[in-house]
Amino acid sequence: MINSGCWPKLTKFKAGLLPADNITLYLDLDILILGSLDPLIEAVARTKGLHIIREWSPFLIEKLLPVKYRRNRWGNSSVVGFIPSEQHHIYNAYLALKEKSYNFANNDQVFTSKFAHNYTYWQDNWIKSFRRHCVYPKPFGYFMNPKQPLISCRILIFHGRPNPFEISCNNVGVWGSRSRVGKGPVKWVQDYCKI
Repeated sequence: MINSGCWPKLTKFKAGLLPADNITLYLDLDILILGSLDPLIEAVARTKGLHIIREWSPFLIEKLLPVKYRRNRWGNSSVVGFIPSEQHHIYNAYLALKEKSYNFANNDQVFTSKFAHNYTYWQDNWIKSFRRHCVYPKPFGYFMNPKQPLISCRILIFHGRPNPFEISCNNVGVWGSRSRVGKGPVKWVQDYCKI
């Protein structure tokens, strides 16, 4: 049910929770805001619908293709822009399906992508993944500092591990996932966290 795991994020679509006709920009907490969010808000105002991150591919060959030729992996809900009154049906669909929702979609992100009206992906360079775009693959991450995202990046998301606070401590050791690892604090993340 909606009370466990990632599924509670669907409650942002519940009628009456947010002003019905105002532009809403939902952001996970494990992010760094690196630039103005005005372009994201303007995109929602201009085209309406639900704006979501295009989930990144873990496959190298697919990463080399232009975005329009990559397989659709549905959305990543770390940053979602929408007008609440246009998307209340997402929450209602979940309530109607209840336990069957798990058979239809393995997480809230896929569920949201499948049920959203007029969903579209954010501009690719606005939102990047720390793990996928900044951290070098094994074994290079052990001795190469993560690179900073390009200036066009508005939001850097930290899905999975590490979280920003975990790599801003001076006493941090090895961190990361099976394929992407790093060691020690990340200076530019430390500087951001001091602001």
